[in-house]
Amino acid sequence: MIPPVLTRNEKRVLIFAPYGCDGPMAQRVLNKLDVDAQVCDSLVLLCRELEQGVGALLLTEEALWDVEFEKLLVLLDGQPSWSAIPIVIAANVDENLYKHERLLGRLENYKVTFFARPVVVVSLASSLRAALASRHRQYQVRDLMSNLQTELRLRDEFLATLSHELRNPLGAVRNAVQLMSMARIEDPALHESRDIIDRQTRDLSRLLDDLLDVARITQGKIVLKPEVFSLNRLLEEIVRDQRQAGSMHCSIELELPPADIRVKADRLRIKQIFLNLLNNADKFSDKGAVIRITAAEQDKEAAVSVKDQGIGIDGDMLDSVFHLFSQAARTTHDTRGGLGIGLTVVQSLVRMHGGRVTVSSDGEGKGSEFTVYLPWLRSTGRRRRVEREADPAKPGTKQARNVLVVDDDRDGGLSLKALLESDGHTVTVTGDGQSGLLQARALGPDVVILDIGLPDCSGYEVARLLRSDREFSDTLFIALTGYGSERDRRRARESGFDYHLTKPINFGELRSILHDTLARESAAPAETSSVERRLK
Repeated sequence: MIPPVLTRNEKRVLIFAPYGCDGPMAQRVLNKLDVDAQVCDSLVLLCRELEQGVGALLLTEEALWDVEFEKLLVLLDGQPSWSAIPIVIAANVDENLYKHERLLGRLENYKVTFFARPVVVVSLASSLRAALASRHRQYQVRDLMSNLQTELRLRDEFLATLSHELRNPLGAVRNAVQLMSMARIEDPALHESRDIIDRQTRDLSRLLDDLLDVARITQGKIVLKPEVFSLNRLLEEIVRDQRQAGSMHCSIELELPPADIRVKADRLRIKQIFLNLLNNADKFSDKGAVIRITAAEQDKEAAVSVKDQGIGIDGDMLDSVFHLFSQAARTTHDTRGGLGIGLTVVQSLVRMHGGRVTVSSDGEGKGSEFTVYLPWLRSTGRRRRVEREADPAKPGTKQARNVLVVDDDRDGGLSLKALLESDGHTVTVTGDGQSGLLQARALGPDVVILDIGLPDCSGYEVARLLRSDREFSDTLFIALTGYGSERDRRRARESGFDYHLTKPINFGELRSILHDTLARESAAPAETSSVERRLK
């Protein structure tokens, strides 16, 4: 451990002896013994000096009866977690002292040592040196905590920057793959290659989301947005989307209760929880295995289990699977470990909702079962069936819009342009804020898709400038960025954006936004405005 560099104030002994010459005498003796000491004429002055740093306090019994002593106790109560200031009190240890049981009881909460009068100078000096050494250790803890907080802040800033820098190339790759998916590919090898790229970009995107969520959770920056919704329908939606995406090599069976389970929670975060559990089950299961999702009502909780037929978990490792960076499932012959952060995110989000998550396994090679328990509201009617098959995908309806894309990532902008044009939209792409302003005023687009990190100014600034012009009051503004925290979404909303999408973009989501907003505008053009739209 590297010793901290202490200031003189942090190494000194503050003395308060209200009567006689005890204070100056103690100062002279201690200074001769190389103990830095300073006399305070009042408890008010001692409290003021204490806040500038102190190694230890030396008081006489009379200080305990001072009218200002309560202020010192309040100051001691407000110490940071690492601090416990050593206090040495020279007192007449007799029955008069012990009459003050209440005060002595309070002093037991602090690091207090009593010395009986008359004081043996050598013993006092030795005790104060021990107190200063103890205080030195406390300052070491303080500095370690400060360094750790700095390292965590730098780590989180690095993760945010890394995520943003990786999302740009991932966004371009994902756009290109989605564009390839719209074309008919005859060669089976090329078809499989396209699907591989698609699956890997999905996995990388999910990994980036988990990395950022871990940082946000540890900093307490995740804010839940609870709403009442059907847990049954959410699970059906998750299973349907996973089947349609074709990104899993396991099959999914979903078993729901006859009664609809309703919960009050952050819908997107609950969806994230079960997607992480599904991804974990799929990762550690062989191709063709079955993942079974079962929902039920138990007491006053909704219980949803995700059970797989994978490699299982050794009993000794069950308690550590939710720990950050834990790799309980990894073996020397298995390469499917990942970073060990997905389950940490699951547990943290479940706890934030007032729930709990458990894991069980019969051992290696016998699969695992994760069960999430959430507070539920009440049952509402009968379910029509237990879902086994995915609902057929609904074909997208193409509606032409005039779209301006402002993105300094050339590949990302051009690939998004190609995707939008394949849906029949007219698209213009530019790479910086100033040209974006000029193009917007020249073209009068129906939709502006803005990157936030532009080379000359931020997308927030561009959106604010355009929103201040009445000509763009009904224009749809969509933020497309690598930054996806709640703070980023709030800034986007305040800047006038209607929607906030993170890279790599899910083109189906963008297509739905364009279609749904156009449908609303067509249905009630006089009642729909940008103020009424909901930032997603």
